Amino acid sequence: MGTAFVHTVIDDHSRVAYAEIHDDATATTATAVLADPAWYAERGVPTVRVLSDNGPAYRSQLWRDTCAELGINPRRTRPYRPRTNGK
Repeated sequence: MGTAFVHTVIDDHSRVAYAEIHDDATATTATAVLADPAWYAERGVPTVRVLSDNGPAYRSQLWRDTCAELGINPRRTRPYRPRTNGK
């Protein structure tokens, strides 16, 4: 049995959550989760900005390019400050 990576997206306003389980945490996989607008559109949730941790996938050029292409403002949490994510 291999390692599974859960890619979770939570809308900050409505707290609607979406998750996908993948075999890796690469930038390609992370951007595929981000670039699937159908799930969000079905629920009327616009993607304006994304707050992520500082994992390698979210620091990659591919992530920045995909966000720019989709018109999304990418932001990252401050290292060692978990309250940045909290409510």
